[in-house]
Amino acid sequence: MKAYEVLEKALALIEREENWAQGDLRVGNAFCAEGACVIAAGGALKWEGSVQHYRALVDASEYFDAFDALYRYVPGSIYEFNDSHSHAEVVTLFQKAIRAEKQKAGIAIDLPVEVPA
Repeated sequence: MKAYEVLEKALALIEREENWAQGDLRVGNAFCAEGACVIAAGGALKWEGSVQHYRALVDASEYFDAFDALYRYVPGSIYEFNDSHSHAEVVTLFQKAIRAEKQKAGIAIDLPVEVPA
């Protein structure tokens, strides 16, 4: 799976605000940006009950490629960006990364025109 495919799947998981979370990889049925990428790349989230949070279990280069694409647009970690920005800003981050990855691959871009490159 290509990085843009992982990012598209992850974005589909969090595109609706009620499916997006802050503060943990997963909160109920909602995911943060990182948690969505883990699931989209075929990984899993393991509940670490003793510390009240999830741990990412993923061994896929696609996950790391997707994360690299997101990191180009944030000054710190994706987790920190997710927790300190609005849902709209997180969605825009994914759209920018998808656009860039598709452009690199020579694929037509089907995202809204107003999304900055």
